[in-house]
Formats: sequence, structure tokens, C-alpha cells
Amino acid sequence: HQVLYQVDDALQAYEHALEIQLFIVSPEHLDVAKIYEKIASLHQANHNYGAALVNFEKCLRIKIKLLPPDHLDLFKAHRSIGDLCVALHQDDDALKSYQQCLAIQKVASSFSDHLSLASINTNVG
Repeated sequence: HQVLYQVDDALQAYEHALEIQLFIVSPEHLDVAKIYEKIASLHQANHNYGAALVNFEKCLRIKIKLLPPDHLDLFKAHRSIGDLCVALHQDDDALKSYQQCLAIQKVASSFSDHLSLASINTNVG
């Protein structure tokens, strides 16, 4: 139970940080995207996959606007969304996310995490 309280405390802290960031910077700022990503990860740790998916999608929408199309952060966001869709038995959406990962892989000249790419190929194929 101690871990759940720590996750809940962290979630409250990030939600408060999000409120502050939204007051200080544009809602389409990378710092805001990072907070959505942290909130999503905490929801995922609590097995609250629906809330995690919503927050990862918010994060991705911001990053798509601000980052180049071959950026590793976009790859990671699509992969996280794909993994959550699998957990939620949304297989068609998971496949779309993994296909986005492959599209980013094709655009990018190189990645440092080849194991991630191999697992995406396995998930799609």
C-alpha cells in the first residue's frame, strides 16, 4: 500500500506542476508535454490505462507540433500509446501506433535503441 500512496502523491504533485506550467507557458510547450508524459506513466504504473492513454495522447499532440517528424521522443510516445492500446485490447489502435513507430524509423537515419525497434517490428509482424 505504501507504493500506491507514493504514486498518488507523485500524481498530485505533477498535476499541480501542470497547473503552474499552464499558467506560465503555452499549453503547447515541451515542458507541458513532459508533465503529461509523467502523469501518464504514473497512471500506467497504477494500471489506470485509460487515464494513461489520454495523457500520452496529449503529450504526443504537443510533441508532433514542436518536434521534427523523425525525433526519438515521437517514436517513444507512439510506442507507449501502442503498448497501452494492447493492454486495453484496442488492437487496431495499437497497430496504428506501432506503424507510426515504423514510419519514424524509416525517416530517421539512426537510433541508439535498436532493441526498441526490434520489438516494434515484432509487435507489428
